[in-house]
Amino acid sequence: MADAIAPQVPPPPGAPAKVPPRIRTVLSAADPPKSGADDKQRAAAEHFVAGIAHLREGRSEEAHAAFEFVTRALPGLSDGWHNRGVALALLGRFRESLAAFDAAIRLQRDDADSWDGRAFALGGLGRLDEALQAHDEAVRFPPPRADFWHNRGLSHLALDHPRQAVESFDKALALEPDRVPSWHARALAFQKMGRPQDELHSVDQILRIDPASIAGWRWRIELLTTMGQDKEAKAARLQMYRAGNADPALQLEHGAALAARGREEKAQACFREAVRLDPNRLEAWLQLALSLDRQSKHADALAATEQVLRLEPSNPGALLQRARFLAELGNAGEALDAAEGAARANPSSPAAFQLLADLARRADRLDLLERALRGALALDPRDVACLHDLGVVLGRQGRVREALAAFDRALRVKPNSAAALFNKAALLEAQGNLDAALTLYDQVLRFNPGHKQATERKAVAQRARGGKRRRPADRGAP
Repeated sequence: MADAIAPQVPPPPGAPAKVPPRIRTVLSAADPPKSGADDKQRAAAEHFVAGIAHLREGRSEEAHAAFEFVTRALPGLSDGWHNRGVALALLGRFRESLAAFDAAIRLQRDDADSWDGRAFALGGLGRLDEALQAHDEAVRFPPPRADFWHNRGLSHLALDHPRQAVESFDKALALEPDRVPSWHARALAFQKMGRPQDELHSVDQILRIDPASIAGWRWRIELLTTMGQDKEAKAARLQMYRAGNADPALQLEHGAALAARGREEKAQACFREAVRLDPNRLEAWLQLALSLDRQSKHADALAATEQVLRLEPSNPGALLQRARFLAELGNAGEALDAAEGAARANPSSPAAFQLLADLARRADRLDLLERALRGALALDPRDVACLHDLGVVLGRQGRVREALAAFDRALRVKPNSAAALFNKAALLEAQGNLDAALTLYDQVLRFNPGHKQATERKAVAQRARGGKRRRPADRGAP
């Protein structure tokens, strides 16, 4: 007798795994014992039973040691060689496994299990043509077994023989109609043949057997979309979401799809269900907060964001959202503190520095505004708007030399920046450098003739200068 164990060998790309060789569970009767042989047979039988237990518990090294003892004690019995081959195959020692199965076959030529094991070992060695020949031998001997036909089909699939693969899978499915791996592999064979309708039929059989198979539903949706059956694909997607109503990841995906279509209330229901099923699902809390924010439900959005920060206190996105939501709720002081924390936590985020700058500007916190602007400039030293604003902030603090340097940096990047020219002129005017200020006001008006403030300040500076300045061409005229 033999029983099957879980697949452990990688399948062909995209295909199910081959079923590993079956374990031989009964040690066949040995030849009539000779004098003194009883103890050896008894010990071999004990090791045989122990080896089976080791295999079933996944302890392949111990199993191999047990069956190695059996084959030394009773080298004329195929069962010990067969199970030794199984243990070696599961250890990935395919060359030794092949030798063990060959020893079993020499002792019992019609041993279908060992032929299947030989094919398994040859496949592990990449000798696919020889593996297929061994599969052909395995299926010749009764009784017919679905595993053998399935494995034969996978060898054909690996050799790019999709038509023959389908024939083998059909044989397996005739014996076990609800064999999902064979329907899966059959669908892949039809995919190779470019027959999407037959591929879809196999996928539908997977879903008949396992209506909750999310992978099966995704496959069906992709196929229907490729075939241009968009209505059917949409219906399949809804069925997938119903099938996965207890799956937090699927609830999150469904919510994101609904949010993308502007169906925020239903999206929020999905996000809430996702966090009910898995309260530690951080992305669901984040998406819930964003969805609530899009409906201006800032208090609820803040509560969802607090849950994110409970799970991950330094989450940069959540820290930024928290600051923004606090600002929307009018908690200016807390918002500013939160924005400062977000900028510290994520010094590579322009959005964090932008928010900190906005809130610091509202609160007239020049120290934080300067920090935000310098942070933004560390990311983009050529940001003219930030350079200009930094110049203004430094000027307001009386740091004239630094302010002028900031305006000069802005003007090197954008020489016709009216804002930088004007504010540099105003700073020079305040310092009493009226000629330089008037020159800059002239430049502003040349680039922007309608600049009202430049026109007004120029007039003031001219009066302070003692009248209209002479144009450069008039200098020295009587």
